[in-house]
Amino acid sequence: MNSSINKIMNVAALLLLLNFLPNQLLFGQYDSQFEKLTIKDGLSSNDTYQIIQDKDGFLWIATSDGLNVYDGYKFRIFKNSLEDSTSLPSNNCNTIFEDSKKNIWVGTKAGLARYDRVNEIFINYQYSESNLESANSVWKIFEDSKQNLWITTNDGVKLFDRNKEEFRSFDIINIENIVTYFAGPSMGIIETINGDLYAGSTIFGLVKFDYSSQFFIQQNVKNSGEYLKSNSIYEIGEDKEGNLWLASFKGLFKVNPLNLDFKDITPFKKEVSVGTLYKNGIYGIYKDRFDNMWVGTFQHGIFVYSTAEHE
Repeated sequence: MNSSINKIMNVAALLLLLNFLPNQLLFGQYDSQFEKLTIKDGLSSNDTYQIIQDKDGFLWIATSDGLNVYDGYKFRIFKNSLEDSTSLPSNNCNTIFEDSKKNIWVGTKAGLARYDRVNEIFINYQYSESNLESANSVWKIFEDSKQNLWITTNDGVKLFDRNKEEFRSFDIINIENIVTYFAGPSMGIIETINGDLYAGSTIFGLVKFDYSSQFFIQQNVKNSGEYLKSNSIYEIGEDKEGNLWLASFKGLFKVNPLNLDFKDITPFKKEVSVGTLYKNGIYGIYKDRFDNMWVGTFQHGIFVYSTAEHE
């Protein structure tokens, strides 16, 4: 399971970097050189899960063995220390996010951390009282247009109140119209261009947050069958027509949020034999500035859906 999660994060990091690729590379041959940075150059681990560039230009790199900050010349590395409560909660860093106030947030295997730039320390937060490290895993950090900070975790989707410094959990109204606790792992989250917040749940499939009632609503996706049951939705993308693309353990799916029509659009032939399930996984989605959809897979490489070819 851990190796599969590592693969997820590596593909996500690769897709993130597509944002910096030049136009020529997207639409033609481009003579380019790549500089390789590894542990030999000061990187704390070759397993890199996510890369962001903050508003000051520094690169923040989440790895399996610490948080790295790169200024273009050298790395600065942050790690957990059992004797220091102001260090990272875990060396296994899953995700990084810079919010609208330039705060750096780190999601780790053992909780959420905010970097205090002035004192150069971390303020750590946990949503579970369990002593198990994985009980506080944070997968994604996301700020919506209302400046709410959302955290996807091993226990559903949480809202983190930055003023009270506490997590808020939500219930779900399921498709039988029964209110139940939002339990189980959740990873992918997105705010659509229309301002709707969607997330993926291993237990409930696709869910949508209702800001007025403060409930998540399980989406009754048509003809989805077993596709969204017991399925990890790693990432959610939105194409230019407003369709939601679900990158999941079981393949790539498209959902029209207006009528909840469902379509399996996995770009390769699936394997169904025992022991090959992860081979059907789609682990990353990225829409570039030309509205092309880039799709990262477990072992089939990267697929590109060119919107220009479908107009």
